[in-house]
Amino acid sequence: MFFTEMILLAGIFALDALLIAFSYGLTTSRLKLTEGAKLSLMMGGFQFLMPILGYFFFKSASIMLSGYAKTLDHWIVFLIFLALGVKIIYESFQAEEKPSSLSWLTLIALSLATSIDAFAGGLLIFTQDFPIFISACIIGIITSALVGLGYYLSAFLSHLPKIWLEICGGSLLILIGTKVLLEHTL
Repeated sequence: MFFTEMILLAGIFALDALLIAFSYGLTTSRLKLTEGAKLSLMMGGFQFLMPILGYFFFKSASIMLSGYAKTLDHWIVFLIFLALGVKIIYESFQAEEKPSSLSWLTLIALSLATSIDAFAGGLLIFTQDFPIFISACIIGIITSALVGLGYYLSAFLSHLPKIWLEICGGSLLILIGTKVLLEHTL
């Protein structure tokens, strides 16, 4: 069950990065191997690092608030994932901004912006007692692979409705948060 949940979670976290890579691929006149590799490695690296940071942040907070942590952790996970899911669904209806260039500063900003939800995922990993480094590796590798795939497939799949991918991703986040809440309250 752990691997299934982590692969699903990694795919959801990778969705924003995949869509940005796909959009960037649509804006370039010619796809370049180096651009795809930069996108893939940087975004995958941030998706690897952020759950680790989130895990240790929430673990520290749990120690400091130990009396409340076990009674509130599932509610916090639920509320964070609900908010992230609603945000993704809401943003799917907004006009899409296409990146115009891939400078290092732009790449770092995009990588950070698309990995904030993985930071919150550190809480889920912590509360479910999943192994953090294996979880982070799964998230980073899947993100890296999907970003590379999205960048190179942009030339061939420009007709796919991205809004449905985002709505499905947001809905899955809400379902995962609900599952955690129900497991701890029922």
